[in-house]
Amino acid sequence: LPLKLYVSANRAPHLCHRSHDVHPVHLHQLNYEQFWEAFEVRYGSNKDLRSEGIRKYVYPMLKDDFTLLETYEWRGFTTTANAVSGGAGSRGLPVPIEAFGAKGDTRYTKEQISGWREHTTVDFREKWFEGPHRYIVDQPEEVRKHVAYDLFGCLV
Repeated sequence: LPLKLYVSANRAPHLCHRSHDVHPVHLHQLNYEQFWEAFEVRYGSNKDLRSEGIRKYVYPMLKDDFTLLETYEWRGFTTTANAVSGGAGSRGLPVPIEAFGAKGDTRYTKEQISGWREHTTVDFREKWFEGPHRYIVDQPEEVRKHVAYDLFGCLV
């Protein structure tokens, strides 16, 4: 098993139903022009996506990502997960989980990040970074330092 699972900028799996959406618009259902308009409303202007060539290149991948994220349905803990986590009565993984979020990200709520607690049978922690959804891109050094320090703690 892994020493730890880090999850970032996404709500817990059991909160992925449409009823938990922070934004009512589902990007995977939009055409190209509508998609980019809604994307900027949700995430703000992205300097890396100003080029039309880049937009055309990443659009199919982003559309697929949003299709997965916006249509995923939680079906509970499976038999396989129960077996891995220690038996039929177990819920969640026997692996520590740390959920990362950005204080300025409007795609999820604090409670939705905290919901990852239900997916581990051991330790759970949250780490909140400054910035918007792109905090890992905008502040990679802060994230890298935290993960490096934390992983060192897992090994000793």
